[in-house]
Amino acid sequence: MDTTGPTDCARCGKTLHSSHRFCPECGLPASGGSVLSSEISVLRASSRNTRDGGRRPPWRRLLVPTASAMTVAIVLGVGLMLFNRPLIEMVFPDVREAEATPIVISPSWEPEWVLIKGGDFHVGAPFDVSDEEIETWLVGGAEAAIGKFNITNARWLEFLLAKQEWLVSEALWKAGRGSMVPSYATGWRREGGSSNPSGMPIIPEARGAADAHVDVRNTDHVRTFLKWHASTPEYYLSIHGVTNQAWLKFLKVQEGELREAGVFEECIPAAGSGWHRTGSDSLPAPPIELIERDADELPVSHVGDDALALFWDWLPTSGFWTWPPRIDGLEAPPNWLWLEFLTANEIELTEVGLWQTAIPGPESGWKLDAFFGPMMPTYPRSRVDRHRVTGVGINALRRFHDWNSLKRIGYDFEISRFEITNALWRDFIEARSTELAADGVLDEANPGSYGGWERDGTGRYAPRPDVLDLPVRNVSAHAALRFGEYLTDRLDQPGYLIRVPTAREWEYAARGSEWRAYPWGRDFLLPPEPGTGGPKPPYGTYDRRPLPVESVDPMDKSPAGVLGMGTNVREFAERWDRDLDDVEYRKRTERRGASFADDIPAARRSARVWAFLEVDDRRRRWPDVGVRLVKWFNRETLAEPGAE
Repeated sequence: MDTTGPTDCARCGKTLHSSHRFCPECGLPASGGSVLSSEISVLRASSRNTRDGGRRPPWRRLLVPTASAMTVAIVLGVGLMLFNRPLIEMVFPDVREAEATPIVISPSWEPEWVLIKGGDFHVGAPFDVSDEEIETWLVGGAEAAIGKFNITNARWLEFLLAKQEWLVSEALWKAGRGSMVPSYATGWRREGGSSNPSGMPIIPEARGAADAHVDVRNTDHVRTFLKWHASTPEYYLSIHGVTNQAWLKFLKVQEGELREAGVFEECIPAAGSGWHRTGSDSLPAPPIELIERDADELPVSHVGDDALALFWDWLPTSGFWTWPPRIDGLEAPPNWLWLEFLTANEIELTEVGLWQTAIPGPESGWKLDAFFGPMMPTYPRSRVDRHRVTGVGINALRRFHDWNSLKRIGYDFEISRFEITNALWRDFIEARSTELAADGVLDEANPGSYGGWERDGTGRYAPRPDVLDLPVRNVSAHAALRFGEYLTDRLDQPGYLIRVPTAREWEYAARGSEWRAYPWGRDFLLPPEPGTGGPKPPYGTYDRRPLPVESVDPMDKSPAGVLGMGTNVREFAERWDRDLDDVEYRKRTERRGASFADDIPAARRSARVWAFLEVDDRRRRWPDVGVRLVKWFNRETLAEPGAE
């Protein structure tokens, strides 16, 4: 085709200029040949791009880089979340931790409950002694502490020899004022004479000077001694009184773990303590006197076959599985294990009528000892099994303490978040006054003027309006039990029981699984107030008056979130020996925590979670003792929830 001039399209007749390669009307090539429609589209697009200078719409130019950047950001974010645990915990906090101790919503007539999950915890005092405890020991000065701990010249000499290097470095060993070595006038002399101030102090045995109380007047010196003394086996054994029998049980039950940890040999009492080995790689036997006189390891005799059958059923669940049954052809267990069996199964044996036949008779060397309660069998002659163990080191004692103090509460329970108020107690008195009067309990359930109650127009006692939110006090432990029964009846939920907490429940709720000295932590005194440099008032000594239960110091909070367990008023706790249905089996009642009436030393002692004051009369009232309750589901498998 001649492209120098215009021509007409062969299909539609449109005039085509020389610059046209295709007809703009029908798309036929100017040459008149045929072409596919897809090729036409590509060519048109190419022509259009050429005409527009190759430019694309803005959204198309930004789409690819934006999508790429977002993809990279998503990949990096996912990577950080997968491999950065702190970031995960910060962005997505663990909801379960926030709900570890939920508060249970209750009706207005019922206390506000806090759920306590069952678990393991340590009872009693920790092995290590805090500075606050040492200060408590020093109440009354050096002389009082020396008398309390019976610190003799011989014991002081042990302290000096153990700390000699430190004493010399601190210039406390030499003679003269400030020395920790007592003077010649108090029965001490130095090796090489008084002219040798660095010589070894020696206590003369004449006139019993070794057993006399050391004559040290400096309280700081006695404080240093007490810190050392509290970390020694002698102190631990004097406080806890670990017996040969208890130590043997510890070795039997923990043998596998002790061997695995490589400390078994350290836990074997020294030969001089009366223990001996029965084989090259076996448990040590108790002192010879125990074997010869009490026959502790000899098989039990003169017991019924039915009782023996129950024993073999009990043994696999007893924790004494390391004891090999029927050794040396014996069909009966040793006496020490039979005593464990009787102690743990007295109720069951009594119920099935086998208790009498399960007690070995006098002909087998057993008797009943009233000291341990009625029908409690014990050995008749030498009490070596009750003597304190000797010849064990401090590391072994720490192991024993950890094992012996670990207890388990195998069920969940709820405890009142606050102490019971006068308002709740008023409802109880109004609802049960007739019944309480008929039973002779109304007087001991009446807080009286000491508790802020006054007579109303009818002559009955009622709380003043200004004490309704204060803890009820000046009521008896017996009345507190009746209050729990009243709430249980009003709750009317089969299987549930509201009652005074057991001693273990109270301690577990106060300290949790941590080995705390106080519900709020290790120390009694708070840190100094900002800008003052002085300590804040100790817990339990605020204005010498009780505070509203919701106004106690928020620092007085247990790990579970229970308030006021160390301050405000003391609280009743029960030590259960048998199940809850029989009041006569209750062993004793205790008063736990500190109160507003305590001075600083008393509050420091009483606020410890393991400290208690025994209630000698369950119907007696105290103006500084109140009530806290627990709610517990009484499953059949938990017949003895608080058994001690």
